[in-house]
Amino acid sequence: MTSGIFGWLQDSKDYDEIILFPHDLASRTLLVLSILASSTLLIFCLAYKLYRRPLEFLVTWIMLPHFLASFTTFLFGFPFPKTILVCKIGMVIELFCDSSAFLWSAFFGHALLTTIKSQRLETINGFKLRYFLFGTVAPLLYSFVNFFQYWVESSNDVCVYHIPRQGSGKTLFVLTTIPLYILFGLCLWWYSRAIMRTRTHLEKEYKSQALVLLMYPGILIICWLPELVFNMLIYMQIVPNSSIFAVVKNLDYIQGLLESAIYGISRNMFRVVREYFRKCICLNRAREELLDGSLLMRSEEQAKLNESLINRQIKRVESKHYAKLEIHY
Repeated sequence: MTSGIFGWLQDSKDYDEIILFPHDLASRTLLVLSILASSTLLIFCLAYKLYRRPLEFLVTWIMLPHFLASFTTFLFGFPFPKTILVCKIGMVIELFCDSSAFLWSAFFGHALLTTIKSQRLETINGFKLRYFLFGTVAPLLYSFVNFFQYWVESSNDVCVYHIPRQGSGKTLFVLTTIPLYILFGLCLWWYSRAIMRTRTHLEKEYKSQALVLLMYPGILIICWLPELVFNMLIYMQIVPNSSIFAVVKNLDYIQGLLESAIYGISRNMFRVVREYFRKCICLNRAREELLDGSLLMRSEEQAKLNESLINRQIKRVESKHYAKLEIHY
C-alpha cells in the first residue's frame, strides 16, 4: 500500500502495515480533547459517587476504557525508543479498551431496552455484575491472548500492526478480529430494538437518562462503522485512500469526547454542579446567619450583664450614701 500524508499505511511484500499510534497534529489534538473530556467526567462521577446510580454506573465504566485508550495512544505517539515488548503492551491496552468500549456501548442499548420494558431505570442494577464481567473481565482476557501473536512489530521506533496478505496467518488474523464485528452487530441489534420500542412513552423522570442510553450506541455506530468497513477492505486487498483512512481513524479518537459531551449536556452534570455550588452558598449563608445570630445573642447577653453590674454598683453606692447620712444625723 502507498504511504499517505498521515503515514497510516505502509507497503510490504508479505503483509500490510498500519501505524498503531499516530503522531500527526490532528490526531493528537483530538486525543487531548478526548483525554480532557473523559477524565473530567470520570472525576465527576467518582467525586460525587454518582457511579452508584444505574445510568452513571454505565457511564463510568465506558469512560474508563475511553480515557485509557486515548492516554495510551497519545503517550505512545511520542518519539521514544520502542521495543517489540513495549509495542505489544500498547497494543494489548488499546485492544482491551476498544473491545471493552464496544461491549459497554452494547450494554447501553440493552439497558435502554430493559428500561423501556420495565419503565424503571433501577432494573439496570440487576445486570451490573454481568455487565462488569462481560464488559471488563472478558475483554481483558481477550486482549491478553493477543499479546502472544506476532503481528505487532517495532519499525524505526514506531509501532506497526502487520496484516498478513495470504496463507494461514491471514486466516488467523481475520478470525481474531471477528469478535469486534460480533460485538458491533450485538450493539446494532439491541440499539435497533430499543429504537423500535421507544414509540411507547417513557415517564418524564426517565427521559434524560433514556436520551443518554439512546445516544451512546449511536455514537459507537458513527465512530466505528467506517473503520470496520475499511479494515475489511484491507483484508480483501482493496487499497483505501490514505487521507480518508486517516479521517476514519480520527473518528475513533473522538468517541470519548462525544460521549462525555452528550452526558454533560443531556443528563445532569451541569445541574449537579450547579446544585452543589448552590448548596455551598446556602450553607455559607446559614453559617453566617448563625454566626451573626450567636454574636447578636452574645452582645445582648453582654449588654444585660453589664446593665446588671451597673445596677448593682448603683445600689451599692446608694446604700453607702444612705448609711453615711444616717450616721451624720
